[in-house]
Amino acid sequence: MTSREKLMANCTSRGRVKKTLAHEQPDRVPIDIGGDAGIVPSTYEKLCKYLGIYDYEKPRGIWSVENIDEKVLEKLGSDCRHILIGSPQPERISNGLWRQPWGFVLSKEGYCPAEYAPLKNAQNVKDIEKYPYWPDPENPVFTEGKREEARRLYENTDY
Repeated sequence: MTSREKLMANCTSRGRVKKTLAHEQPDRVPIDIGGDAGIVPSTYEKLCKYLGIYDYEKPRGIWSVENIDEKVLEKLGSDCRHILIGSPQPERISNGLWRQPWGFVLSKEGYCPAEYAPLKNAQNVKDIEKYPYWPDPENPVFTEGKREEARRLYENTDY
């Protein structure tokens, strides 16, 4: 067996990512799908159809899909699985407008500009301190179940 064949035979997704982070050569560049580099719901549905995946979990998220289905990740060869921070749901404030938990008002699906940037006119630290939409870091919605999710992935998968 050549050294290249040994390298390829021993690389799991976890091993591939570990090698990359240690600046060692993996069998191939790790693939990461989802997370911050998201996809809008309408495009995600088209991708699933293109991949021939029809029994996928309905996408959650207004602007970006928060839950890429495992079948999609496997079909595309993703080496990573994301554990996303929880978040309070956005508030619908009028037809087509949503206030996300940080106070930004956005419209429509996708990568859209803010209709209202609440700190746009802040002049000093005091203006920032009195901002009403700072999230409560003690809110359990941010971390609930994340430790268990990480443990499950570590102990039961190659991710």
